[in-house]
Amino acid sequence: MLQILLLTLLITTKSLVITPSGWSISQTCITVERATNVPDEDSLGGGVSDTYTVVEMTDYLPATPVQSSKKTATVDNNSNPTWNSKFCWPVWAKSVKFQMFDDDFLTAHDDLGTVTYILPTDFSKKHALNVKFTRKQILYFSVEWTATSPNPTHSPTFKPSNSPSPKPTTQTPTATPTKVTLHPTYSPVTVTTVKPSSTASTTPKTPTLTHLNISR
Repeated sequence: MLQILLLTLLITTKSLVITPSGWSISQTCITVERATNVPDEDSLGGGVSDTYTVVEMTDYLPATPVQSSKKTATVDNNSNPTWNSKFCWPVWAKSVKFQMFDDDFLTAHDDLGTVTYILPTDFSKKHALNVKFTRKQILYFSVEWTATSPNPTHSPTFKPSNSPSPKPTTQTPTATPTKVTLHPTYSPVTVTTVKPSSTASTTPKTPTLTHLNISR
């Protein structure tokens, strides 16, 4: 039961959210950059829309009252508007909804489409993204977080070091004393071979018998 709670719930504080992966998030920022191929809905403006986009956090924590939706400025008479509008919320946003409108002065604003995007969960970097509407226009945006990693060397502003990695330290094993048995040293012996004389008789000698008188 505890494992299920850890996977489905978040530890929240007043201004901080701890994700299941251990990241501490205090802010989510969306930058609405530009759009292309916006449909032409403004008949009074020559058929080119006066476009703006509404950004809304649709799934976020902590679930405290915040201004969940924010709006870009209107770009008049442009099918490829550029905004570069950055909006931040003091929450961890898991998904965001974009609504695009044609701004009309005298009548209701024309709805150019709505799309919801599930945000990535890699909080270590800024993500450049885009989403396509049903009416074929494409919205380009980016997302980034103010976050702290559970690993101190891994944060949104972390850059890999250019210095070479330290060489691993190899521990020299301690030599075990070896028992040595010493053997006596022998000096070399010189052997001299004596040849028999050529005048020596080769006839074997007859052994001499000795008589012993044994008295009883």
